[in-house]
Amino acid sequence: MRKGYLVAQFGILFALLGCSVQDSNQSNSQSNVKVNQDVAVTDTVVREFTAFGGDENNAWRAVIQNNTMSLEMSKYGYYPNIEVTRSAYSKGAEFVGYIDSKEVMVDIRGTECRDSNNNLNEFSATLYYQGKIIKGCAVRGAYPHADT
Repeated sequence: MRKGYLVAQFGILFALLGCSVQDSNQSNSQSNVKVNQDVAVTDTVVREFTAFGGDENNAWRAVIQNNTMSLEMSKYGYYPNIEVTRSAYSKGAEFVGYIDSKEVMVDIRGTECRDSNNNLNEFSATLYYQGKIIKGCAVRGAYPHADT
């Protein structure tokens, strides 16, 4: 009878230990899930730029914000609301829109650029419009007015 009593005690003991381990594992997995849910995902994509370049004959400045670009060109005038589409690629992003059915594109690359004042800027930029290719620089952020 003692043997049966010991077997029953060990059976109950192992059952309780098993429940305790299972509860502990469930608790750990639930806390891991909670920890993982608390991790914030950071969007590092730059979506707003101010680009500028050219020379005294072909100066230009573009402010890109959301899906709109304002473009000022010394030779062609000012276009405040050009709807653009953004296409990202491994080295940068292109913003393409139309002025009077003519394609205009600003290509922003992730390479540093020195402007005409020898200032180092975070990005290089190129404007493509009416067969012209005009190099320049860009910075992150949409700045409607240049610092003067």
